[in-house]
Amino acid sequence: MKWDNLNRTIRQPGVYFIYDELNRSEKREKLCALRKYPALLRLGWDRMTCPKSWQKVDQWSTNQFELEAPQFVHMDNVEIPPERDLAAISDQYYENKLPLFSLSSIINSYTRSTARMIVGAGSKNFQIKGTTRPLREMDFLRGELNYRHVYEAFEDRYEELGYRFPINHSMNVFIQENALLFEEVSGNRIDSLLDFFEILPKAPYLPLWRTFSDIFSTGVQQGTRILDEDQRTEFSKWLRRRVELDYHQGRKIATGFNNLSRRQEWLFNPHSRRDARAMNEARSYLDSLQVSNSIEQQMDSWLRQATGVDGNQKY
Repeated sequence: MKWDNLNRTIRQPGVYFIYDELNRSEKREKLCALRKYPALLRLGWDRMTCPKSWQKVDQWSTNQFELEAPQFVHMDNVEIPPERDLAAISDQYYENKLPLFSLSSIINSYTRSTARMIVGAGSKNFQIKGTTRPLREMDFLRGELNYRHVYEAFEDRYEELGYRFPINHSMNVFIQENALLFEEVSGNRIDSLLDFFEILPKAPYLPLWRTFSDIFSTGVQQGTRILDEDQRTEFSKWLRRRVELDYHQGRKIATGFNNLSRRQEWLFNPHSRRDARAMNEARSYLDSLQVSNSIEQQMDSWLRQATGVDGNQKY
């Protein structure tokens, strides 16, 4: 799917469906229900609803985290009739087994709305409770999208503007953008997810680091918190809902960052980490960056926020 075709396909109000079927095996089961959301955010869906547990690293806490910062809307709080676009991501288990989490009433309201709703699921045969056909076969549906084709449109768009996603075997646009920004600043290309998470603490200017910082500093008066066994398990699941990691990879990364929060808590402080050597590399790159397209504008914005350089300041 070409970039222009994609944007034309989703322009009209109404209900859309996007499915993201994953190749799963017993040894390398992947969750990844939310890996599609960064792409949807860039396509204009800046409000999201999903099961709240998918955004938690502590099931007893009310704190919720996302790779980026969409406006999270609880299903009970979706306005009726809806006036704003909404991305709703779920799966068949919630639709069948937990009636309170069914998207049926929300979808019905968007069929008569001037706003857009996109329903995301892991199977093209996702079916709304109380219906006899998959959602993709419903007459009211405005459009059906295969996430793989949407991701390929993003790849093509970046290549048209002179950039190429670095990481193999990942279809999370935000993770790819972080790896690309690291390559631009450092001059080093990272092509695997495990290598990317290994270098992440050495590149605290990356926007993903802000999310990790929030996870390990929210709820404490100062310093960082150390996750207990249950929280590490939930953090691993949180990662795997967004990134193509198997169980053991998710656990390894969660444990590694937990240890890091104990040894180098200054990295999780947005003011302290501005003194890191890598931040000087980011400032140097920022000084040389000539913004000529939306990708470079986003890089510029992320680096200014991380380094504390305002729009008029030069290094």
